[in-house]
Amino acid sequence: MVNVDHDRFTTLVHELNQAKYEFHYKCAELVSNHEAAQPKKVLDEKKMDLEKLYEKVKEVMKKMVAFAENPKKEGEFYFANKDLLYVNK
Repeated sequence: MVNVDHDRFTTLVHELNQAKYEFHYKCAELVSNHEAAQPKKVLDEKKMDLEKLYEKVKEVMKKMVAFAENPKKEGEFYFANKDLLYVNK
């Protein structure tokens, strides 16, 4: 028998790890571009990308907190763009 709560939490952890990886990758890319003296326009675009990824990390953290507060709340999983996502009902 599959523990649904465990699966939901595992999925949220996976989503958080993916979001953190993307955020850290963009941070490193921004530093690299800055050190290479990229034009200000390019750096501004990278900063905007970084802000979006930071918002994604915050969103996943909110989902994890909501799950921790109420693990019995119904939800469903689905695959979209090869990412496993959790959707609250």
